[in-house]
Amino acid sequence: MNQKQKKIFIWVGLTALTFAFFSFLSGFWYALTLMLMIGLHECGHLLAAKRVGVKTAGFYFIPLGGVALIKENPSDQWKKFIIAYGGPLVGLILCVLAVGVWLSCRFNIFNITPETQHLINNLSLNAIFIWSVINIFNLLPIYPFDGGRLLAAIHINRKNGFEKYLLYISWIFLGVAFIFTGSVIIIFIGIMFYKMIGRLEPNYFVHKPFNGKNIFFGWLLYLGLIIAFIACLLVTDYI
Repeated sequence: MNQKQKKIFIWVGLTALTFAFFSFLSGFWYALTLMLMIGLHECGHLLAAKRVGVKTAGFYFIPLGGVALIKENPSDQWKKFIIAYGGPLVGLILCVLAVGVWLSCRFNIFNITPETQHLINNLSLNAIFIWSVINIFNLLPIYPFDGGRLLAAIHINRKNGFEKYLLYISWIFLGVAFIFTGSVIIIFIGIMFYKMIGRLEPNYFVHKPFNGKNIFFGWLLYLGLIIAFIACLLVTDYI
């Protein structure tokens, strides 16, 4: 088996394992919806990386999520921010499209039968809920999730020592998430990422950190994503 065949074998194996894990937790259709969102989410990271000239090596599904493979360390914090932002942005586009489908179904714009209307209504509502909640959780300031990566890109430099506080911020928000949800998935995440949570990679420091204006703009983009996902849930009366 050559290197390419080995990579394909690993990718297929991890994909099957992840799908089986999600199916066990939530059922076949929820697993399918999650896999679709995660796959497109990781593609968003890869497309963002290519957009800023950073080499990539595809992505893998893993139980509880996925991981995009970035082959080189970006030269400045804006590139790190954009790469981290690409995944949730694709997730938001998916949610907005699902909201559009749900609204068209609710008002029966295409004059479909009641049975089909009911089916599409349920599928789109479930997709909106799953995609929004997963993305909001992913955007919490927990490193190495996307929210933690965005926060690190905004604030990390060689002078302020922010990396020391990122560990505490990450564990606090993970604990708060567990208190509010009571989900065992949070415990699984804590176990799986115990050695990674809050700890930056050695190559995270770069020569071009954010300045004052970029920090403000970064926070605006970051919070804008979270608010947009909450808005998707509000439209469908989930919260």
